[in-house]
Amino acid sequence: MKFFIFILLLISNYLGAQVATNLQVYCTQPMVALVICPELNDFENYEIESLESLVGCSTTILNNECFRYMPLPGFENAIDTMTVVYSNGINWTFINLVIEVSNSCEPTLLNSIKSGRIRVLNNNIEVGFNFEKAEVYNLQGGLIGGFIIDDNIDISDLQTGAYILVIKAQNGVQSLKFYKK
Repeated sequence: MKFFIFILLLISNYLGAQVATNLQVYCTQPMVALVICPELNDFENYEIESLESLVGCSTTILNNECFRYMPLPGFENAIDTMTVVYSNGINWTFINLVIEVSNSCEPTLLNSIKSGRIRVLNNNIEVGFNFEKAEVYNLQGGLIGGFIIDDNIDISDLQTGAYILVIKAQNGVQSLKFYKK
């Protein structure tokens, strides 16, 4: 019996050491938030419509232009990329951000690149970046169709109302709600 208890203590100490070793890969510093306000020099009345972090770090919209980025516990010495979508209801602008999180769990904005723009006009939607496929859905989720003409999306046959545009590009899929006048 004493031998069995001794073996259990050895195993317990070994497992405890393993758990402690694994915990060392996580941030030991308090997590630090970064407030990001990308410059929108040529855009008036734009608001953040959506934020997407590649690794799922926490984001909170603070106002129409700024948001708070908080790295996840354990996410250090790494790079995260984000897509921020700004909209004024008619136009959408996509901004890609590159954020580095140091070993002290402090994020730094490395780069901000405007990656594309979408404009909804009366009879078509101008897409300012390369895309593979575009589809228009009604608000009930029914596929209306894909109407691509010369890198624009023809919406002239649509009735007045709200729709959802889904664009598949090389770097992912983006969906936007728009209103056809």
